[in-house]
Amino acid sequence: MNHQARSANQSSSASETTFLRRCLKSFCDRRVRGIARNPWSHFCIALSIAVALSVTGIIIGDFKIEINNKGWFTRGTRISDRHSQVLLMSNNQVRLQEADNEEFWQELEENVQPGWYNDEYSSRRRLTNSRYKWTTNNITQERKMMNGCDLDYYSRGPPFQKRRLIAIWKTQKDSPFNSSVINDICNAEQNTQAVLDENDLCVRCDDGSCLPPLSVVSYARFAVQDFNFQLSCEDLALSWDTYKNEQGDIEDQIVDCVKDLKNQEKSAELPSSCPIGFSPSMVSQNFDSFIVKGDGGNEYTSTVFATLRQPNDLYQQNAKYDRGNGTVKGLYDTNAKDFQYANARESIGNDLALAIGSATITALAILVHTRSPLITLVGLIQICLTFPVAYFFYTLVGQIVFFPFLNFVGIFVAFALGADDIFVAVDKWKNARHANRSASVEEVALVAIPDAASAMFLTSITTAGAFFATAICPIAPLKCFAIFCGLLISFDYILCLTLILPILCVYDKWTANTTSTLELEGNKSCWNTLTSFCCYLRCCIAEKKDNHLGHLNDDNHDKSDGKQEIFIRRILGGFYPILHKLRWLILAVSIGSATFAVMYTTKNLQMPESSAVPILRPFNEFAMHEAWRQNLLYTLWQQEASSEGYIIWGLKAADTGDHTNPDSFTNLVLDDLFEPSSIAAQKFLLDFCDKLFANDGFAEPILDNYVCPMNQFDKWLRTQSLNSTSLAFNEHCDNAQGIPMAVKNFHSCFSSWAAEESVSSVISRNGVLTIMYIPYTQNIFLYSSYAALNTQWHLTEKWLTTENENAPPGINKFYFSSFEYWWYDTNGKLLETAFVAAGITLCISGIVVLVYFRSLALTLYSVASIAYVLITTTALLIAWGWTLGFIESICLAILIGISCDFVIHLGHAYASPIGSVSSSERTKHALLVMGPSILASSFTTIAASVIMLFTIIQFFVQFAQILMFTMILATLASIVIFLTLTDCFGPTSFQGRTVQLDGTPSVLIAPSSSAEVVIDGTVIDEEVSV
Repeated sequence: MNHQARSANQSSSASETTFLRRCLKSFCDRRVRGIARNPWSHFCIALSIAVALSVTGIIIGDFKIEINNKGWFTRGTRISDRHSQVLLMSNNQVRLQEADNEEFWQELEENVQPGWYNDEYSSRRRLTNSRYKWTTNNITQERKMMNGCDLDYYSRGPPFQKRRLIAIWKTQKDSPFNSSVINDICNAEQNTQAVLDENDLCVRCDDGSCLPPLSVVSYARFAVQDFNFQLSCEDLALSWDTYKNEQGDIEDQIVDCVKDLKNQEKSAELPSSCPIGFSPSMVSQNFDSFIVKGDGGNEYTSTVFATLRQPNDLYQQNAKYDRGNGTVKGLYDTNAKDFQYANARESIGNDLALAIGSATITALAILVHTRSPLITLVGLIQICLTFPVAYFFYTLVGQIVFFPFLNFVGIFVAFALGADDIFVAVDKWKNARHANRSASVEEVALVAIPDAASAMFLTSITTAGAFFATAICPIAPLKCFAIFCGLLISFDYILCLTLILPILCVYDKWTANTTSTLELEGNKSCWNTLTSFCCYLRCCIAEKKDNHLGHLNDDNHDKSDGKQEIFIRRILGGFYPILHKLRWLILAVSIGSATFAVMYTTKNLQMPESSAVPILRPFNEFAMHEAWRQNLLYTLWQQEASSEGYIIWGLKAADTGDHTNPDSFTNLVLDDLFEPSSIAAQKFLLDFCDKLFANDGFAEPILDNYVCPMNQFDKWLRTQSLNSTSLAFNEHCDNAQGIPMAVKNFHSCFSSWAAEESVSSVISRNGVLTIMYIPYTQNIFLYSSYAALNTQWHLTEKWLTTENENAPPGINKFYFSSFEYWWYDTNGKLLETAFVAAGITLCISGIVVLVYFRSLALTLYSVASIAYVLITTTALLIAWGWTLGFIESICLAILIGISCDFVIHLGHAYASPIGSVSSSERTKHALLVMGPSILASSFTTIAASVIMLFTIIQFFVQFAQILMFTMILATLASIVIFLTLTDCFGPTSFQGRTVQLDGTPSVLIAPSSSAEVVIDGTVIDEEVSV
């Protein structure tokens, strides 16, 4: 009975499946017939909808591209959630500590706050130990005022703070303290100062003149006591030579200063060995080696101009700044890289012109492939509309407001992959037409359109899936880029179906009419009738000799169908015997190369050493300015400054803002369970700091005499209990003698003490302790290696987890945070995204192939070939010098997205012959049918990427590199490796994938001769497919 029931269920299930397939086929056939009968109607409706969506998206969506570094940190992760709350608290700490501020508390709790990221914080975050007093700490107060100019201006914060104009000088193998170097820099400074003075861009002295810049020139004036700036540059150089002769070799003293600076820890003061007026910004990191060892090479120094915060005005005058001559060469920018960003914005137009150049190559490739200006024109319209249509859904439907400049790369993605879809659509139509030359357009469409739609669907779903998989990355620009490119691929497929396929029906009808007209009228001019105008659009005057889509019934047509197509097919026809003969050797070499690539990648893949995202190419003057600045001793001192971490009570780790929008931050999320008033909690907090700083692994006091808040409070209570002088103690503390104190008085006493003593690490709300934190010095800094940050984070997390477990209720939800760990988290998520997205892509590709072809073997070969592309391209890029930084991770997302197309195309062609056909014949058929299309698409993309190598924005250059490498290796992996696998082990039988023109099953058998395909029993020599 059970067996019968199961049989009945299986029979019912099979019937339902068959019924659904028939319904789906019937629906598809009706849609295809509708397109074939009324192609113009379908085309015009689709075009109108696409244009309407495009215009709506661009206008209402307020299209603009962000050229900045906003958002390049994780959102929504444990580490980022912690630091988001710390940032919001610290940015509003002063107002939170004010009295009668309940409305402000409610504002922070109830409303998402605007984005935190700005260039001032970007500069400040790297100086958590505040090494500010580095210039004039050993200058007498009288000398801080020189000729009415307040030189103490340069001691108020770091020298490269905010948006001061900074010149970086590279000497020609001379010390910056050489008199000729000082003379040249002095002249350049005066000329630049004149430009700043003329445009009112400088901070002024009492007499109205510009404040002198800080540099080796100002140091020399200190040394020769030219306090009134009376000496000319030439006279200053002479006086400097005299001073050096009298004092001995001044470089030796500076070498001692540099060595002491490198060995100094946690000090905001310059070592006593540093001469008066000296700054670490005046020498390079290797100045001691340069002088002592005579290493040679270039030396670097800088000039800091006291400028107003008008970066755009400063940039407009950039061409007028003196860049030195003779012994030095100078470059200008601000510390916030305002010149870089401004130049990048200007470069978008130039790079767009190159993008148009890439589009031109794509257009030429389509024209050569189709030999039809009409199809080429419609193809370009389709590709161009893809971008604004995707933007419509990205902005207005997806409600994503942030559009980073990375999304601009979508133009190149659309052209590269859009051309591939056009090639496939045209080839599928040509193949169907050549299978039966006498069939009507509707009959051809019934075969060609479903075949093209399914082939394009396979590649589109895997490519779009790869990009959407990358959207798991919690970094806003990368997430937005992945989503936008996924939309581009999706709508490129839809627009290709709705625009290209109808126009192929139109074009096929036109060529049929042209053929009839030519046969009746002979070789007349093509300018007399509308039909003849269509003939002209076909890029040919003598259509009788060459009808591209195969409507002519001339037996010799195949042999005259384009010398270029025949040439490519002959090459592939000659290539297959070599592939077949050497298949086992090729298989062994492929396995060996893949193994080597895996080992090489595993060993050499590195995380970046900087959080900076390069905007412009390395040889750009503003990018060079940033690179030169990295050589300064001050930059090293800044990077290796001990960083601060924070242990926080009273805040929950949360980020409630829009994670795709850097301008949307978070609410303040308080820990409602924080209650430190219990006796056990007071004792735990009193002992906490001793345990914290007794741990040598990760925490030290920020100052030698630092005392934690609860310990300060305990000491204050003990002091006041003996001799009270505090109003807060008398009114709120009930004569408490120390910790622990009465629970009922704790909050009011502790809060009033913190307010009276201005304790910055305690924040109370209406007399109740709400937030408390302990700052500490970490043994890592921003530029520590990823491995060091990883070790330190886990060490700290483990210790605090144990302490939380031992803490009494009310204070057992504390955590630690620092900016350095946010940077560490960002790098870790980049690495995780790369691997996870690659895994998801392989799974999507495997599932698509398995579901469509129902062949486990073909699925394994497809996944193996795609994995080969991923691993070998990654290994090649690592050998090229890439690390897994921000831009590289984005490029890997692109690599994942475009690596699977060619393999899927060949798999589709391999499975198309039904019945029992040998693996070698199927492999040869796939090579001849799709090989030319793959080669054409690969060549088009590589040629377009070569043009992109000349762009100015660095990401576009790296994108071009990875596009070029991926195309080369994807072509190799598909035509060589995938076909080798199918030739050796490929399945020989597939069921029900092709149909005849009348809808009955069709038998397509791959031939044994070099360029023949048998369709429905008819031998087609040299089947057309480029």
